[in-house]
Amino acid sequence: MVVPTLVFGWTSVMLFLLLAIFLQSLLRKNEFALIHVLLIFIFTCWLPIAFSLAFFINGWAAKIGTLFCVLALIMFIIAMALQTGQIVYSNKQSKDNKELWEANDEWMMNLLSDPIEMIAGIFNWIGAIFIGTSLLQNNHHFFAAVVFILSLQVIYCLALLFRTCLNTPPKWIQSIKPNSVVLNLGFFLYYSVLFLFVMIHHLT
Repeated sequence: MVVPTLVFGWTSVMLFLLLAIFLQSLLRKNEFALIHVLLIFIFTCWLPIAFSLAFFINGWAAKIGTLFCVLALIMFIIAMALQTGQIVYSNKQSKDNKELWEANDEWMMNLLSDPIEMIAGIFNWIGAIFIGTSLLQNNHHFFAAVVFILSLQVIYCLALLFRTCLNTPPKWIQSIKPNSVVLNLGFFLYYSVLFLFVMIHHLT
């Protein structure tokens, strides 16, 4: 089980770095569907890492954390797949009535992105809190500290969720803007730390 997990881990790192390098070029070419497909592959590669923690770390906290993280990743994958389908279909249809499809795109992307992704993000960081607790209980203090620090992003996700759901959100919540780079970088760092833990655990 360990070797395939490590392969998926390294694949996720390489895909994320490739996406980071070519992101601006893909955005200029309007290749949003390809960006979403790459994110689907990255999230899929993180699934074995999340599953493996239930076996590498003792205690129920690790198993509960794994459950939350796996659920979050599945939600991300489904949301990204639906968004990809919407983008591909819209690109084919928008040639006839561009303004209509641009308005439709905005409506559909808001429906398929913000609430689902924010809830998935909250689940992910709740899972991180359980994982961090389990790491701390097993005396992996460095990894626990890093995971706890990264899990603070749950506050950001909660604020964005309330910003989306409230009809009249407070001004301080309105001032918090969603930033996909910050969110995805947080997930990448989190799963990279877990991947590093699994790799070190395997080598030792």
